[in-house]
Amino acid sequence: MSYCLHCNKRLGWLKRPVDGVYCGPECRDRAIEEMLERQRLSAEESDAEERMRERERLEIEAAMLRGKSEVIVKPNLSDSVPCPKCGSHWKHVRGGGGLGRDRGDCAACGYHTDFLAIEQCPNCRCFSLVVESPDDARCPRCKSRPRRRRQIA
Repeated sequence: MSYCLHCNKRLGWLKRPVDGVYCGPECRDRAIEEMLERQRLSAEESDAEERMRERERLEIEAAMLRGKSEVIVKPNLSDSVPCPKCGSHWKHVRGGGGLGRDRGDCAACGYHTDFLAIEQCPNCRCFSLVVESPDDARCPRCKSRPRRRRQIA
């Protein structure tokens, strides 16, 4: 005795099997539809996995390039400069602090300051060193005050 591959019904002597393995044309059609659906899903999964591997490869490559790069682009304060403390977008007003100073306010972390310039910090290597006066500058990320050390020494 043999059984239908799709519904597992017993194929008898009186009933003629379709394609030799199915109990009827409906069973055969459903089995073919299910097979095509499984193939489509597996193709989508393999495409998603391939995209994920490619994305990971590109992220690793970009990280390696950033690590090897010694060129640090100095931001133009007239452009959208990121917040020196958290790096998110902040509101920068030229001359808003009075006496030739600029003013910056960050809605993300709440950091606000009046400053003359923003320079590269020697400790954390980010453009986060806030120059408050010609003699004093501080980094809100690493809490460094490199200009004050020069005065003390």
